[in-house]
Amino acid sequence: MPQFAPHETPIQPRKDGLKTTSVDIYPLNPQDGLPTFSKYDGKGPLVLTVYSFSYKRGIPEDPSGNGGGYVFDCRSTHNPGRYEPYKKLTGLDEPVIRFLEDDGEIITFLEHVYALADNTCRYIQRGFTHLMFCFGCSRRSAPQRIQCSAPR
Repeated sequence: MPQFAPHETPIQPRKDGLKTTSVDIYPLNPQDGLPTFSKYDGKGPLVLTVYSFSYKRGIPEDPSGNGGGYVFDCRSTHNPGRYEPYKKLTGLDEPVIRFLEDDGEIITFLEHVYALADNTCRYIQRGFTHLMFCFGCSRRSAPQRIQCSAPR
């Protein structure tokens, strides 16, 4: 395993406002640029946005400026939207929730999502104030968005 020593030359600030580390522990590669942290400095609550979207319409854009978050492909799971009684409902409607829970497949899928979400501590430590979770499927519906804030 290679050993890394701190780079002796101080890192210059970026013009785009993103913070950089004061010392670079990895040798710089000219193609990589400087290592960055969020320009938001961890101030304010962490805002979580959850999207349900159709791949036919594209992955939702990140309005925060952080560049995105997690995107999960749900097309492999059993989709209640393919059955007539559920076509006009959303994942917030009780019959759809029951369908998904009774089927059980989504529970296993979400266990992996939750495990990944639990490991976002490093993301928060880097000072980001926004995190997206996007769940994509093949339905043609417009993106649905749920947003909440949590204190730091």
